[in-house]
Amino acid sequence: MRELAEAKGLSIRQLVIEVSGARQLFVGTPASVAEQINHHVQNDAADGFILFQHITPGGLDEFAAKVVPELQDRGVFRTECTELREQTIRLVLDAKAAPDGGGGNVFKRIGGQWGISPETLCGWVKQVEIDNGGRPGTTIDGATRLAELEREVRELRRANAILESKQYVAVRYGERLVEVDALAEALHADADLARQHAGA
Repeated sequence: MRELAEAKGLSIRQLVIEVSGARQLFVGTPASVAEQINHHVQNDAADGFILFQHITPGGLDEFAAKVVPELQDRGVFRTECTELREQTIRLVLDAKAAPDGGGGNVFKRIGGQWGISPETLCGWVKQVEIDNGGRPGTTIDGATRLAELEREVRELRRANAILESKQYVAVRYGERLVEVDALAEALHADADLARQHAGA
């Protein structure tokens, strides 16, 4: 891999993307995504995953906040990671609330003590402040709802395009509402059924 990175001039991130090839996408609720991931691991389809964030910063915050607890509930993801996150966030918030504001770069100081980059710790704290209403921005719940709405809009647009492209027309046939294309099949099926009864 080192030769590939040097030959193509790839960063570590670019190298990971280059060699990972086809990527598995997990889509759904936090519980269903956790179940899909767990299924792959339990069935030896994977021994780990590389997560790519779709936006920067904070692209993995929703995953960490909603999917990781689901994995922890299943006993397949360690809990000390979440506890460390919560503890360091509390330390930063307490330091910022102190009369001296924590003195200096609180993210660098506390992050350094716990082996967490100041940028990561800052992102965690910002998201908590947003979720608690202390800072403007999109909450994790808001981001989740927005993503759901965007997905619904895409599905509706896709359905609309299909209907427009097929010039979808439905007609009532007996007690059923069927597409014009399916009407011929329904008529044939009823005719076959009538022939069977007549022959009986």
